[in-house]
Amino acid sequence: MGEILRDALQEAFEVVTAPMTDVTSLVEYDAVLIGSPMRFGGFTSRAERFIWRNRAELERKKVAYFFSMLYVVRIAEENVPEALLYVYPGLAMITIPTNRATVMNRTHSLGRFERQWRRFTPGI
Repeated sequence: MGEILRDALQEAFEVVTAPMTDVTSLVEYDAVLIGSPMRFGGFTSRAERFIWRNRAELERKKVAYFFSMLYVVRIAEENVPEALLYVYPGLAMITIPTNRATVMNRTHSLGRFERQWRRFTPGI
């Protein structure tokens, strides 16, 4: 996914890609795009460490995130701001009422992903 985004963005911007573990500073970049698979409603530990380690620099930059997930549902009663969260329209996603949501549904809901994203990115 990162390579696809890099290739698309290179048409308009100078793009540098690197694994999170190889990045020692973000000072030279104007913007940062962070990608992570979502596992049980959360970032990978590698992404969490990267965000916490670079928090001060990320707070001064334009930052966007992208996530991959194998399973996601919309729980009807969850309030998820559409403007902040784009979901690829080709993703088959069902909407279910809270009273029918299983534990798996609750850990893989848009609301859960949005809450986790906000938890790790305050001020960024």
